[in-house]
Amino acid sequence: MRNIGSLKNENEALTFCDYLYGREIRCEAEQASDGTWNIWVYEEGQVGEGAEEFDKFIAAPDDPQYRAHKGLATKRREEEERQAEEAQAKIVDMRLKLGSRANMGAGAVTIGLIMVSVVVYLSQYIPGTKGLYGLFLISNVPGSGLLSPEVLQGQVWRLFTPIFLHLSLMHILFNLMWLHALGGGIESHDGSRRLGLMVLFMALSSNLLQYWMAGGNFGGMSGVVYGLFGYTIIRMKYDPTVPYELDRFNTVLMIGWFFLCWTGWMGPIANWAHTGGFLLGLAWGAWDSRLWRKTR
Repeated sequence: MRNIGSLKNENEALTFCDYLYGREIRCEAEQASDGTWNIWVYEEGQVGEGAEEFDKFIAAPDDPQYRAHKGLATKRREEEERQAEEAQAKIVDMRLKLGSRANMGAGAVTIGLIMVSVVVYLSQYIPGTKGLYGLFLISNVPGSGLLSPEVLQGQVWRLFTPIFLHLSLMHILFNLMWLHALGGGIESHDGSRRLGLMVLFMALSSNLLQYWMAGGNFGGMSGVVYGLFGYTIIRMKYDPTVPYELDRFNTVLMIGWFFLCWTGWMGPIANWAHTGGFLLGLAWGAWDSRLWRKTR
């Protein structure tokens, strides 16, 4: 998400955002401390087009074409909401069978991660709090390097906070459903401290790999989710003492989705984050299983 300029009042900012939205450019208007309104474009690939349209708007803000897009933007938002509701209704009941051998209720860490993710997601619809996205990204500055400029300046939280960023309803629902199932099972069996440590390292590895390979414009819990998934399937295979039960359907679903995302057919996906988390989860699960075999 990048700032393409600022406008002097809210009416102009909302009019211009409706115009961009009608042209399928996702953006948002955020009031700055000086009273002006900053325009942020979500997708890096649309920043150039958005900036060009911004210059045209500045030159002729009263052009009737900008007001004409208000109705189109409203219809497009309503259609997206309708499609999201229909897709949610068609989701197969994918509740994991974690917990048939133990009480696998989600603990404090799992619930805490879910609550923070929901609050950050909802914040994009609350005036004055949209800046959370800019604060939670690993970097707002294009470029590369071992660490982002913001992290080097002391904003260390950015190494972890991208896991809380979700830009669509389906994105957050899918991720949090799996987090509740996988994280809840691990936390119930191994404890909150173990799950918290795993989430920290999986977030760090997935976020850094994605940043190194594709830049800082990404977010989502899926890197952590794939880490927990990798950990779970390895522990289930090599350690019969764990009370996890992940059925074949959901295992195939997760692996299939992993490779499908790499085809590019699903649009911009943080595939390197998926990969980084998944590999760490597999390695962690193998290590814990090895320790179990040594104590037999």
